[in-house]
Amino acid sequence: MPSETWWNLDEQKRMTIIHASIVEFAHANYAQASLSQIVKTVGIAKGSMYQYFADKEELYLYIVQLASEHMMAELQQRIPLQVLATSDVFKILREYFAITLAVAQEYPHESALIQRAFLDSGPQRIKVHTIGASIQRAFVVDLVTAGIANKSLRDDIEPEVYIYLIQTILTTSQPYMSNLLSMHNVAVLQDDFFIFFDQIVTTLDQGMRYRIRR
Repeated sequence: MPSETWWNLDEQKRMTIIHASIVEFAHANYAQASLSQIVKTVGIAKGSMYQYFADKEELYLYIVQLASEHMMAELQQRIPLQVLATSDVFKILREYFAITLAVAQEYPHESALIQRAFLDSGPQRIKVHTIGASIQRAFVVDLVTAGIANKSLRDDIEPEVYIYLIQTILTTSQPYMSNLLSMHNVAVLQDDFFIFFDQIVTTLDQGMRYRIRR
């Protein structure tokens, strides 16, 4: 975690450092990313960064967590209230995937950073996955809990099975989505994305939706 000195900085300077770090880590894997480039962009001495963060890894994990929290918050805030009010797991998941593409396009640096971090083969990968899983789990647990309570999910399957399946799909959707974003034809991109994830949700719906047993 950042030092106390970091929190003593004014907010604008912190945001400048955060943005420069997001851009650098979005364009280079952890091993190739340069602290020198970050401080050059910000216009501070390299030694100053070590007053805020113990090392490059601490900065990296902090930035990954901020970007992940921001993207998840944006996704949750954009799900329509009328959809959330139904507590229907499958309707919410469809909205989630529809919104994911728009959020990734609106925040391309954060999206690229998360993709790189998830796929990076460096020793930080396990810590990155732990950060992502922790942030997503709270959303998924609430979704599953509500789904069982309102009978949009079957009650003969353990909640942890639902949580595992949904969280795995949400986590692995990021690389798939980012690969589509590299395409030039946005219309095809959107069609492919929505069809692919609509079929995933349809498959989940057919196997997991509560049905009255005779």
